[in-house]
Amino acid sequence: MRAAAAAFFLGAGVVAGGRLAAPARAQNAPLELGRKVFEDNCAKCHGRSGKGDGPDAKRLGFFARDFTFGAFKCRCTPTGQPPTDEDLMRTLRVGLPGTPMVPVTTLTDEQRAAVVAYIKTLSKAFVNGNRAACPAAPVPPRPLADLVNEGKQLYEKMQCAKCHGVGGRGNGPSAKSLVDDWKRSIKPYDFVSEQNMLKCGNDDRDLFRTLTTGMTGSPMPSFSDALAFDTAGLGDGARRDLVEHRVWAIVAYLRSLSK
Repeated sequence: MRAAAAAFFLGAGVVAGGRLAAPARAQNAPLELGRKVFEDNCAKCHGRSGKGDGPDAKRLGFFARDFTFGAFKCRCTPTGQPPTDEDLMRTLRVGLPGTPMVPVTTLTDEQRAAVVAYIKTLSKAFVNGNRAACPAAPVPPRPLADLVNEGKQLYEKMQCAKCHGVGGRGNGPSAKSLVDDWKRSIKPYDFVSEQNMLKCGNDDRDLFRTLTTGMTGSPMPSFSDALAFDTAGLGDGARRDLVEHRVWAIVAYLRSLSK
């Protein structure tokens, strides 16, 4: 667990739940195959040029991801860095719960790697390359429920209720005025009634990842620096361990809200 936290705070990325055993390296995948897979499976929502303007997106009335911006919410990398190949492969495998992005179960690993390689050509965010995989996922402390009270205090201290509400129902005082980077209205997550519809994954480690990386393009920031309060005088290792503990405490509290 300490090694996983260290990976993030040294800038190597943050842990991620649902890690693939051996993620295919998209850089080695054939782009022509990727283009075909994209056109056959993705363009109907994301558009042929990846701008999120596909016919199904317009017909169903939702905002498909515009890949040309290079803004990906679900990733194990620090703010400002592109997602890893593994991050993108994970989205293809498991989808984004609570959204029209469902698991693409009909593709082979070769096809997934190829379409990931192609998607990366649509944005300048990948011009300097990206990582292949995420650091090994951490093991949540057990019993996690022992951290609920501490997590509640941190939830209040971090002012999470401004957006998510005092009881985590997504009804905080700022909720109605929130917009994403494209100035579109965005609704804070309701941890009470939508517990199993977390966009970036429903595992405890997925929630840990979101809290530490934030969600690019949305008002949800990374809390890794904010949770480092009162750590002056601590060594790097002790500081990392304390921040990781605090993230897990918030995870524990958020999990308790649906029970």
